[in-house]
Amino acid sequence: MLQNPGWQKIDHVVRAQFALFDEAASGRGLSVAERRARVGLDVDGWMGWTEFAKGGALPAAPSIPEMLIRLAAAAYELAADEGAQLAA
Repeated sequence: MLQNPGWQKIDHVVRAQFALFDEAASGRGLSVAERRARVGLDVDGWMGWTEFAKGGALPAAPSIPEMLIRLAAAAYELAADEGAQLAA
């Protein structure tokens, strides 16, 4: 990421969102393969984003806006699944 303060904030948000999704999905018992599928990443992409969340370099793809959209959609699916289970 660039050293611009605005980019540093975005960097922090993206890392945190990925880590939160990974933690929530793991807590729900989703395997790594299921978590990867939820955000549409292949093995290399998942490894890149996992490393990024731990302080590594930003992966080339998907872009930050695209990844945030994927994470939001996957988090929504997790919440909807949880809501359906609670209602049952």
